[in-house]
Amino acid sequence: MYNRLLSGQRGLTDEFIKGVETFIQVVSQLPSFKFDGMFRCPYSKHKNQAFLKPDDVNVNLYYRRFVPDYWIWISHGEYEPHRDTYAGPSIAFETFDKDQMTRSYEELIFDIACPNLRVSVEELSNIEIKKFFELLHAAQKLI
Repeated sequence: MYNRLLSGQRGLTDEFIKGVETFIQVVSQLPSFKFDGMFRCPYSKHKNQAFLKPDDVNVNLYYRRFVPDYWIWISHGEYEPHRDTYAGPSIAFETFDKDQMTRSYEELIFDIACPNLRVSVEELSNIEIKKFFELLHAAQKLI
């Protein structure tokens, strides 16, 4: 995951390319990704704060690098390892439902507008509401 460049700084290692592909495949199976088609970008500058589409995450990771020391994908559904006195370290993969993975500001807006309302932009007929959701979606991107 961190062995990114070939010697001489020209080209990516097969190990890194395979690691990025594995990361994208695993994260694409999360319910939150299936909900909105985006997930947290582990590129070192974004630090898992920006929500991007898989192709954008792929480009960021290929041209830049992962967040330092991001071996356990806690922002992508993996548990922190815990130590049991009788057993060694273990890692488990947590499953989330889509309500657990929605971002908090969206949850606040939906709670105010109508409890448990989940509407996609395509379903909206009111132009003003559609613009609002487009602004909300644009606010998820880093400046």
